[in-house]
Amino acid sequence: MTEGPLWGHPQIAWLVRTGRRLRHTDRKRPWVLDTAVVLVVLVAFGLPDLFADRGHVAIVPVCVTWPGAAAEQQAEAYAFSVIAQTVTVPP
Repeated sequence: MTEGPLWGHPQIAWLVRTGRRLRHTDRKRPWVLDTAVVLVVLVAFGLPDLFADRGHVAIVPVCVTWPGAAAEQQAEAYAFSVIAQTVTVPP
């Protein structure tokens, strides 16, 4: 796996060393990388709002669902229809 011209490239070697250092750091102090990821996401998504024009809404609300939501809703509807067909309600 570590043979060939690609593994001898200096940038690949640097990436491998960096990955090893990150794994070692993550084993010693897992909260450091977690905190770094949270800060990067906060800056990436929060920074535009800090410099947005205050006269208009910079964030447009969007309804985002996870991919399995439609399948889950269909399964629930089917289950409720089956229950409704099998349960008899006295008059």
